[in-house]
Amino acid sequence: MPMHLSNEAPERIKVVCRVRPFLKQETVDQSLIVKGNTVELENQRNPCNPHRYKFASCYDDQSTQSQIFEKDVRPLADRVFQGFDSTIFAYGVTGSGKTYTMEGTGVEPGIIPRVAEFLFETKEASLISSIRITMSYVEIFKESVYDLLLPKQRNTSGLEIREGTNRDIFIANLKEVHLETLEDFQNCFAYASQNRSTASTKLNIQSSRSHAILTLTVSTSTPVDIDDPNSPLHTVSGKINLIDLAGSEDNRKTGNGKDRMSESAAINKSLFVLGQVVEALNTGSERIPFRDSKMTRILQPTLCGNALGMMIINVAPGKAHFSDSCSTLNFANKSKEIRYKPKPPPRPTKSHAMNSKENVYPSPPAASAKRRKPELYNGEHAMETRSKKRRAKAIQFQDTPDIHRYSPDQAFTGSPNEVLVMTRAEFDRRCEVIVNRRVEAILKERLGKSGHQQLDRRVTKLEQQMCKYSS
Repeated sequence: MPMHLSNEAPERIKVVCRVRPFLKQETVDQSLIVKGNTVELENQRNPCNPHRYKFASCYDDQSTQSQIFEKDVRPLADRVFQGFDSTIFAYGVTGSGKTYTMEGTGVEPGIIPRVAEFLFETKEASLISSIRITMSYVEIFKESVYDLLLPKQRNTSGLEIREGTNRDIFIANLKEVHLETLEDFQNCFAYASQNRSTASTKLNIQSSRSHAILTLTVSTSTPVDIDDPNSPLHTVSGKINLIDLAGSEDNRKTGNGKDRMSESAAINKSLFVLGQVVEALNTGSERIPFRDSKMTRILQPTLCGNALGMMIINVAPGKAHFSDSCSTLNFANKSKEIRYKPKPPPRPTKSHAMNSKENVYPSPPAASAKRRKPELYNGEHAMETRSKKRRAKAIQFQDTPDIHRYSPDQAFTGSPNEVLVMTRAEFDRRCEVIVNRRVEAILKERLGKSGHQQLDRRVTKLEQQMCKYSS
C-alpha cells in the first residue's frame, strides 16, 4: 500500500519501536511492555504511573521480520520507483538488536535482504518500464569513511564527503556496482559484510564497531506515450539508504580494552552529535551541527526533510537496561517531531520529453552564481546602496551631459513621483556627498566631539603618510 504524502503540509519523520526478546542469561520482568502503538516503561519513582511513549508502530518480542517489512518498510521502498529518496536507519544501544533487524539471519532475513528482494521482484515483473539498480556500501569507522566494496585499507584517511552544485551530499570516489539479479546483490553484500569492522564485547559477541550505510539506487525509464513504440522515455531516479548505526556503549558494561575504547569514543561522539542535531531541528536553532560528525553529514538530506525517513528504535527489555531504554525512548520521542516534505519528481509530458535530446526529463536550470560580497563590511557602501535602491524608480540615467543641475542639498528633495534627469556621474557625486554627511553625523553622535576630532586627526595623518610613500 503506497504512502500518500501531502503536498501542502510537511509530514513528521516516521519512528518505529521494536523490543527484542529476553536473552537466556537475563531475568524476565515486566518493566517494559508494548500495548498497541505505545511503549510503557516502568516509573521507578511512581510504579502506578509508568512512562508512556507513542510511536507510528510498536513491535514486541513476538513480532517477526516480515511484519515490520510489510507494514512500515515496503511503502517506503515502493516510493523509490517514483523518484523519491528514502532512508531507513536502526538506532539503539549495543546489544539491542539493530543488526538483526537490518540484516537478519538465513531463516529470518532482515530489512536489507527483503528490500533488495522487493526491488528485483518489481524489476522482473515490470512489462513497460526499464529498471536499472546499482549498489554502494560504506562504513564510518572512527570518523573515517571506507568503501566496503573494496579491500580493507585502514591505513588511509578514508573517502571525503562533499556537497554538489545542487547542494546534495555525496561521497567522492565511491564505488557503485551495477546489479542485474538478486544473486548479484547477495554476492556483493556478503563480500562487503566481511569487510565491516566488528569485535566481541561482554554485551555482544559480534558487536558492530562502525556505522554501515547501504545505498540502492533505482533508475526507472518509462515511455511517455505507451501506445507509441517510438515514444521517448521518461526517466526518474530514486534511492533507498539502509543504515545500521553502531550502538552507544558504556565501557564499564562492555569491558572494552584500549582499542575498543577508542572505537566506542568515536561511536558515542557521532551519536551525541545526532542528538544535538535533533535538538537543534526541534528548537529551530540557527546553527544545526551537521558537519560535526560524518554520520550526521550523510544523514543531512533526510534530517533536513528532503527525503522520506524512518527510524527504527531498538530497545532491550528488563530492569538491567532501564537507563539505556529510557534515554533511547526519549531520543525517539524528540525525533518524531522532525518534519519532512520531500520533493516529488516532475511529471513527464510528451512535449518536454521530445525536446530532450537524451530522452530524459529535463532537470531544472542550475542556480545562478552567487553575488560576490564585499570582503569587509563598509558602512558607506551599504548606505549608498540603500539610497540608490530607494530612488531607483524615480531617477532616469542618461549618457548625455547634465540637463539640470542641483546643489547636493536638492538631490533628493523632489516628490516621490518626480522624475529627475541627470547623468550617472552627477548622481554618484551627489550620493557621495550625502553619504559622507550621514557618516560624519553618525560618528559625531557616537564618538562625541572630542572623539571625532581625534579620529579626524588620525585619518589626516594616515593620508599624509600615504602621500609621502606614494611620492
